[in-house]
Amino acid sequence: MPTPISQDIDVTRTLHIHQSWPKLAGFAALFAVLTVICAVALMISAESSVGMTDIMWVLFLSGMFFAVSALYFAARSARGRTRVITLSPEGYRDTSAHNATIPWSEITRIKATVGRGAHLRLWLTDHMAETLALTGIRRFTHLMLKGSAKPVLTTNANTLEMGLERLHHLTTTYAAAHGGPRNEQ
Repeated sequence: MPTPISQDIDVTRTLHIHQSWPKLAGFAALFAVLTVICAVALMISAESSVGMTDIMWVLFLSGMFFAVSALYFAARSARGRTRVITLSPEGYRDTSAHNATIPWSEITRIKATVGRGAHLRLWLTDHMAETLALTGIRRFTHLMLKGSAKPVLTTNANTLEMGLERLHHLTTTYAAAHGGPRNEQ
């Protein structure tokens, strides 16, 4: 049964969804704390052994990963409210994944998933998946999974200024109003 279009949402307007800089800053702080923990553990380990042991290498590499992650999230939070997702009568756009608006008619299914974070997943037609110009890590992931994965675009909702449930509701409402999938399937 089709999901009714919500009366409280004006689907004729373009809606911009931004990243939440406090959430990004929280991730930066978490990774900074993990970096300090690795550094302290590495110093304690260095005092009790001669040379680099396996555990010391693990601590060093983990600390480097956490430090780079902290810098990445700090830089993203310093940029302030960056527009990430645009919902419009024309379609769906996630600037963290691609540089084009996906027409609602090219989306076959929309689903909210919670597992290793909160994600909005959009199943695309084969044609759209082939023509979509992905960015950065999304391109690498797409190449690694090519042939074994369905054409799915995943949007990470963990750093957005709204929760996954609201994002899913808005996206399915816009889709239903403009020729996209009408239910979660």
